[in-house]
Amino acid sequence: MKVLFIGNSYTYGNNLPKMIQELATKAGKSIETEMVAEGGKSLEWHCYNLNTANAIKKGDWDFIIMQDQSTHGIEAPEKLLNSAKTLVSRIESVCSAQPMLYLTWARKYSPETQDTITQSYMNAGKELNVDVAAVGVAWQMALKESPELSLYKKDESHPNILGSYIAACLFYGTLFKESPIGLSNEIALSDGVTAVIDKDKALLLQQVCNRMLSQQK
Repeated sequence: MKVLFIGNSYTYGNNLPKMIQELATKAGKSIETEMVAEGGKSLEWHCYNLNTANAIKKGDWDFIIMQDQSTHGIEAPEKLLNSAKTLVSRIESVCSAQPMLYLTWARKYSPETQDTITQSYMNAGKELNVDVAAVGVAWQMALKESPELSLYKKDESHPNILGSYIAACLFYGTLFKESPIGLSNEIALSDGVTAVIDKDKALLLQQVCNRMLSQQK
């Protein structure tokens, strides 16, 4: 499986594509990931970015996953939809990859915005007939179940390792259509750097993702 990620720091933080690849490899799956991601950028920006266009044109992808700027789901849902529509059209014109939207999470200080973010992405997914990886909803479920969990960095916006881990588990389950329960709690993030997730917390996050995936069937 070959997967291209298009996004910003919510995608490249903690090297999420590499984390997904690591989990999949340890589970006996074959997957290659690449990303075009730059801090603070939107899908609208990616519509005009040459590197994004060239990556899509490679054409050998199975999935192309798109993540918009974190506040657009709240403040500019029409931009989210229109930009995703442009990219989906471009993808469909050059390759057979399946587009997918990466639904992100609310800031820690404004959890009430999650439902708006979720609705914006779900509406776009429905209109464009593409799947949505509802990572933000998984965060919402996990924090409701275990309020003591810490998924954010100190800026209360970006994911810490646990925040990226739950995203990776959900993407694994979505891409391979398998339960993420039992995935490794140890992930090599880069040469010489391995993240070790507490086993109980890893299982909790895997179970949350599995419940979400089961509800979507």
